[in-house]
Amino acid sequence: MAPERFRYCLDQLRRLDHDRYLSVLLAPAERRAPLAALGALEAELDHIPQTVSEPMLGQIRFQWWRDTLEQMTPTSHPGHEVAEALVDTLFVGGLSPSDLLPMIDLRSAQLTAEPFATTRDLVTSVEQLVKVSLEARLALMAGSKTVGIDMLVAEGIVRHLRRIPFEAGAERLSLPLDLMRTYDVDPHDMFAGVARPGFKALVAELRHLASERYKLGAGMRMTNVSELHALLPASLVPLYLRKMAATDFDLLHHSCEVPAFRRQLRLIRVLATKRF
Repeated sequence: MAPERFRYCLDQLRRLDHDRYLSVLLAPAERRAPLAALGALEAELDHIPQTVSEPMLGQIRFQWWRDTLEQMTPTSHPGHEVAEALVDTLFVGGLSPSDLLPMIDLRSAQLTAEPFATTRDLVTSVEQLVKVSLEARLALMAGSKTVGIDMLVAEGIVRHLRRIPFEAGAERLSLPLDLMRTYDVDPHDMFAGVARPGFKALVAELRHLASERYKLGAGMRMTNVSELHALLPASLVPLYLRKMAATDFDLLHHSCEVPAFRRQLRLIRVLATKRF
């Protein structure tokens, strides 16, 4: 990959997905470029809903990425730094651009679909997305097994929780309807930034769900370096869950961010011990 494209992808990750940025910096030198390109694509796709005022505008941008990947060849020049970086890395890494199309389809469906009817629907959506992402990362890292999926599902649920303030501010209903009925959560309260006890109880249940999924994979020793790095961002889940579990924490008004040095220490410890 051309150095300027690598720097661009890193800059996008540092700005849009700092956890992935730190993980890429800690990856083996020969794998940083493909992971940066893939991470920058995922960050761009994740960021689309936050940068459009209407779902149709988001769908136009998703369609651009869909068309770009479908038409991508080893000699393509898409005219976009991240897309150019993917041209430089995907074919060399043995990954077809078409393998990434489900990322776009799943994210675009979330932009315009009805709210999740059940918690199971939410988890299934997260599972589908992280499976595609993990398989792509493993392919680029020359890994072979889809391991640790439960920890990535936990990370996906945490990411969903962290997006709720933005979704509520845009008057988008992103919580499962079954839990909203159980805890008597009025969406108008959320849209107005009012976190009533029912809303906090609902968030606590989703935190518990993320924690339980993370525990299914935590503690195992990862001897395969490729698999360890592919899963590395998920190791930060406990830090975010502890932050959100604080007694006075208000998801709608308080930042979920964890200081960078704490995240760096966690990532380094996981790499040193090879345990999550």
